[in-house]
Amino acid sequence: MKLLSALALTTLLGTSAAFAAQPAGTAPGATPPPSTPSASSSAPDTAAPAKAAPSKSTKTSKVASACMKQANNKHLKGADRKSFMKDCKAGKSTG
Repeated sequence: MKLLSALALTTLLGTSAAFAAQPAGTAPGATPPPSTPSASSSAPDTAAPAKAAPSKSTKTSKVASACMKQANNKHLKGADRKSFMKDCKAGKSTG
């Protein structure tokens, strides 16, 4: 019975992922319509593209990654690790 339940769940999850990958309103195997260039983009761009500023999520993930490395090096577990991570992400921990 457990095997049957596991197989049914796996099949359900596998097929839902296949349907989720298909954008809404498009038929399977259909190619998207070509985009039309806007009038403002017809002029050549002579300015060099500016570097995009790192997004907030990128900065947050870098901070979280650095805090996690520090917590691992200190061998923190449980409530001590949770407290350290909270303080570190808030910028209260200096190392």
